[in-house]
Amino acid sequence: MHKEVFRYDDPNSSIHSTHLSRRDAVILRRLRIGHTHVTHKYLLSGDSQPLCDKCQCSLTVKHILLEYCSLKHVRENYFTCSSLKELFENVDATTIMDFIKEVNFYHLVYFNCNSVPMKKY
Repeated sequence: MHKEVFRYDDPNSSIHSTHLSRRDAVILRRLRIGHTHVTHKYLLSGDSQPLCDKCQCSLTVKHILLEYCSLKHVRENYFTCSSLKELFENVDATTIMDFIKEVNFYHLVYFNCNSVPMKKY
C-alpha cells in the first residue's frame, strides 16, 4: 500500500496560497499527513481502527476527503480530485477548509487538549 507524502515547506502548496489562522493551518497540515484526532485516536486508546459507518472501510482522511460516497455531491461543489496529492497541490486551502466545515469534519480533526478534563490518577 503506497502512502502519499507531502512536504510542509513546499511554497507551491495550497497551504501557502492563503492566509490561514493558526488553527486552520494546523488542521490543514494534519489533513495533509493524514493524522487527525478522529482517524488516529485508536492508537492511543488501544481500540481497533475506526470504520466508516456507511462503507465499513477504514476511516481515513483520504476516505473522508475523496472517497466517502455520501459526500460526493457536496464534494463536487468544492473540488473534483482523484488523489490527496492532486487535492493539496491544486485546490486552495480555504476551499478545503470550507468543505470540511460543511461536512462537519472540521471539529473532528483538531483536538484541543484544554477542552477535555484530565483524568485523575
